[in-house]
Amino acid sequence: MRIPRVQLRTLRARAAERIGGTFLLPRGLPVLLGLALVVCSCRRGPEVPSYPITPKLDHYFPVVYHDGPLQLDLAWELDPSCPPLRDYRVFVHFIDTKAKQVRYYYDHDPPLPTSGWQAGTTVKYELLTFLEGVSYDGPLEIQIGLYDRHQIRTRPQLRGQARGKHQDAYAVGRVEFRPPNQRYLPLYKAGWFELETAAVLGEWRWTSKRAVASFKAPASAATLYLKLSFPVQEVGGSQTLTVSRGEQILGRLERRDPSLFIAKIEVPSDPAIPVESWFDLNLEANPGFQPSLQGPNADTRELGVKVHHLFLRPSSEDAAS
Repeated sequence: MRIPRVQLRTLRARAAERIGGTFLLPRGLPVLLGLALVVCSCRRGPEVPSYPITPKLDHYFPVVYHDGPLQLDLAWELDPSCPPLRDYRVFVHFIDTKAKQVRYYYDHDPPLPTSGWQAGTTVKYELLTFLEGVSYDGPLEIQIGLYDRHQIRTRPQLRGQARGKHQDAYAVGRVEFRPPNQRYLPLYKAGWFELETAAVLGEWRWTSKRAVASFKAPASAATLYLKLSFPVQEVGGSQTLTVSRGEQILGRLERRDPSLFIAKIEVPSDPAIPVESWFDLNLEANPGFQPSLQGPNADTRELGVKVHHLFLRPSSEDAAS
């Protein structure tokens, strides 16, 4: 039976009233809208994974000086229900929350790849670097998280104080960057050569086989931070650096790897040394070497190790946790 056109319009109008509408979509438009939704869904990026992981900082320096050490002890608490992860990189951003800018960052691969993290455990490790090439001074918020190395915009959702446009960075603490503190930097006394520079390696000083660095005595025990490299290839494959104060040996470093590294040596307080007075630390490299004896080289210096940074940080400043 063919329904007259006028009656069909009346039936459509009544149907519109029953569903609360004032008009019906033109014929064919619902199909077009459906196709549009399909196209939009096809254009979405990969689904962002979510993991019940809470990032934290167990310990960190609340104040960091330019050309001084920056230490963060990271902890990732995995809920027992956490599914297996693929391999992610970790980002650590220092955010100027007023200007909404990243002032410093330290992206890295965790020592244990995230694909090896186990549900119900806490993964902990230390980050240690020197604050170099930064001009900003002031307070910063530390935000950390994970990202896919192949799709850097893909960050999984975790737990914690979410930040950012996509709520995929997590606030774990606050720190203040300050200008260099001369009280914690050394005077290079005997056994040091002139400052050298290179585009990639930055600045360094060679020691001779024996060298002396002088520091102001802090009011508490302290930690000596050293960024340095050993010329192990030139000295036969292995080298040792001994650090002492007077007759007291504070630490001994032995390396077979020529790459740059950061070391820590504890320096206990000494009641016999007045606070703020200068005291000497002795550095002895064994063996040393003379470049001119190892081939066509005019350098006749007796060299020890290559030192990029020395910094004596009092334990009284390491309070944030």
